[in-house]
Amino acid sequence: MKKIKLLVLIGAIFCFGAVLAQQRYATHPVKEGETIYSIAKQYRVTPYSILQENPEIKEVEDIQPNTILVIPVG
Repeated sequence: MKKIKLLVLIGAIFCFGAVLAQQRYATHPVKEGETIYSIAKQYRVTPYSILQENPEIKEVEDIQPNTILVIPVG
């Protein structure tokens, strides 16, 4: 009986950790006049985190209107 309780506890801890490790994302269509900095401020993330999720953007100046960005939000 103790082994079963221990296995259930270990399984619950493992599952809970996996849920906490999940990252949520939003998509953002870039509008005229927006910058990576203004978008980052809007979502309360760093410009660096946006660039990490969008490897096709090499420089912050590379974003153009109608570009769809992936934004980490969780």
